[in-house]
Amino acid sequence: MTEEVKLTELQKWRRDMPSAFRKSFIGVFVGGVTAGIVAYSTDVWSGIMAWSEYPEKALLQREEDRQLMLDNARAIAQNTEAIRRLTIPTDIFEISDRSGPIDGFCIDGVPCEMNIRVRRKVAALACQIVPGTVDYYYRNPRDNEVHDVITFAGAAKDVGTSYINLPFKFSTPRRLRPGAELCVRPSYVSCPGMSAKDDPIDPEEECFEVPILSQMEADTNE
Repeated sequence: MTEEVKLTELQKWRRDMPSAFRKSFIGVFVGGVTAGIVAYSTDVWSGIMAWSEYPEKALLQREEDRQLMLDNARAIAQNTEAIRRLTIPTDIFEISDRSGPIDGFCIDGVPCEMNIRVRRKVAALACQIVPGTVDYYYRNPRDNEVHDVITFAGAAKDVGTSYINLPFKFSTPRRLRPGAELCVRPSYVSCPGMSAKDDPIDPEEECFEVPILSQMEADTNE
């Protein structure tokens, strides 16, 4: 190769090198910018998608919070109601074992006059008897059967904390001899802890023993 040819090739290389470098640099730069734009666009699109879902998620979260508040309020109300009912007295009145027939006994099948000696418990002093709801009946201890009675005279009434005699006249069912228990069970409203919407409460029955004789036995005792 002659000196002139070498010189020409060198000049051509020097001439083309900046152009090639520029093309390579531009290619790398364009590729980097394109990758950056793609990455940025992906992030922006993801952000847009997340933002578009935000109202729905926020609405769902608000609904969950509202339901949680309702559940908590319901639980508090139920607990408050349970506590209130626990304050309602169940032991309201007491009948003395000194209650019984005025003559000391009743006669089988014959109406009998007796005194029911009763008092109100202090915690239940505010309770009021519902008129017409008091049940009177005999319970035969031998078979635990219940025998209704007819009330000829007397009526229940609200009493204080001291014993008081309430006079009554009841029918005496047959087949109760040699003895039975006369039971009393009234219904009450306005007890402590009760609301106006509550149904009347029925406390446990109070009973006392009543000696019952046959007519022949009664005649013998005279």
